[in-house]
Amino acid sequence: SKKILEELLHNGSYAEVCNLAKRIMNRTNLIFRNEKMSLSDGLKDAEDQKLFSTQLYSLLYGSGDEGERFESFVTALEELDACKWTTATYFLYLSEPNRYPFVKPSNINDAAKSYAFDISYTIYPNWVTYTRIIDFVNYVASLLERRATLKPRDLIDVQSFIWCALQSG
Repeated sequence: SKKILEELLHNGSYAEVCNLAKRIMNRTNLIFRNEKMSLSDGLKDAEDQKLFSTQLYSLLYGSGDEGERFESFVTALEELDACKWTTATYFLYLSEPNRYPFVKPSNINDAAKSYAFDISYTIYPNWVTYTRIIDFVNYVASLLERRATLKPRDLIDVQSFIWCALQSG
């Protein structure tokens, strides 16, 4: 929560912020094990823990331009050798699952192509592509909501539909 994160940052408890983030990541199977390990390896140094903690707070609760906050978080992940779409979008998704999608890049790129939807995909996480992914996922959500039997609760439901559709054909 914002309150807990603020308290930990105020006390300089960056290692605890990182431990909480890692525990949260380990509770789901959304991020591949090697990507979790990359982040964990990048958080061994106190300065890197501070960088990650402050950038995570800024991403989730900071003021100012949303795109700049996202790009700053991505830059921090790059410095930690943990810059992947999954890691860059995971915490945003958890904070607001009705607003931010969690990005599995190959799935979302293949799905967007199947809908002829240009997401400006690049392998490197960036705000321009992420906003296009948000637009795409919201587009699919709007299509699903028009069907009486399909009412997604959040964007992970939409992404699950996309994944299942890709698997079936």
